[in-house]
Amino acid sequence: MNSENKKINNRVSKPALSKNKNLILIVLPLILIIPLSIYFLNTKEYILFPENKSISCYTYADSSLGGNSRILEYESNDSRIIFKYQFGNSIELPFTGLTFMADRGKPIKLKDFSQIYLNMESDFSRISLYIKYFIPGYSVKDVYPSYNTKEAILNCPPDQKTFTLNLKDFSTPSWWYEMNGTSKDIEAWQNEVNLDYEISIGFTGLTGDSKIYSLTINHFSLRKDYTVIIIIGSILLLSYYFFLLIFANNKKKIHLDSPIRDSLILYLSENFNQPDITLKKSAHDLGMNPKTIEQFLHHHFRRDFKTYIMDLKLEKAKEILKNTNNNISEIAYFLGFKYPSYFNRIFLRAYGLSPGEYRKQHNAIP
Repeated sequence: MNSENKKINNRVSKPALSKNKNLILIVLPLILIIPLSIYFLNTKEYILFPENKSISCYTYADSSLGGNSRILEYESNDSRIIFKYQFGNSIELPFTGLTFMADRGKPIKLKDFSQIYLNMESDFSRISLYIKYFIPGYSVKDVYPSYNTKEAILNCPPDQKTFTLNLKDFSTPSWWYEMNGTSKDIEAWQNEVNLDYEISIGFTGLTGDSKIYSLTINHFSLRKDYTVIIIIGSILLLSYYFFLLIFANNKKKIHLDSPIRDSLILYLSENFNQPDITLKKSAHDLGMNPKTIEQFLHHHFRRDFKTYIMDLKLEKAKEILKNTNNNISEIAYFLGFKYPSYFNRIFLRAYGLSPGEYRKQHNAIP
């Protein structure tokens, strides 16, 4: 090898893609994903309390059904609602609570949300949340028992302040069927845009319980849960960068500078028939890393070093057999085979013909 080949080092070139294109591959998904992530992470929320001037809060009790439960205190300001109550003793299941109702023309659109979120403090351990709505053609105006009702039970440990309920967990309570004399649920809820929804926080006690209870609400809202979307998006993004990294590493390893690539191919084409040619020797002569040579051959020719060298030997063997009458043994030794019998076996395995049979079919020399 000449002195120029001796200077070749194992430096690899830039990837086939330019730096600008690589930058686009890295940055473009982030440009798309980051705004979406911010949108999803800032979970869509409709605040019922505080700050929403279009939502009014009302108290209710069981007086319309002959009950005598008492509302002892109700205070609402910009930061909290304080509600104190005491169950009566004139009906079997006394009750009281709070109702949050939107102003007319500004209905609460449940279809846009999936959860109810509450930050509160309660010394009553079992709270009922109700979603009520007027159904045209069925409900009677201002007769609230005729409004379709969905209920979910919320257990309130004394040391817990934040609660989340999924809207899909709400269902029609049995007492609603009994009160309305029907066994069929009126399913119009959550998907209807123009229904007037009311959301209530209710307390049902037992006759004879004279304790005074209190509830403090700090935050009450409807939310959209994007957890599944965020998880799937994160997995897809990580997968994208994982495969991009693999691709980039492969590109970095297998794309050689043109002079290095040309020198490698020229060296192998000139030395494939040397008996002592090996990957290690070739790398030494070229001043390259053996692994780089292997990776290059595998990527461009789908061959390892030994197979690539054998392909060169066999192609040269076909050329000689076609154009000369040289003895088969001479050809074998010229190609770097130590034993003509091994050359015959390899040639037969590759082409289905022995060297002699191949010469008979393709040699044009008389």
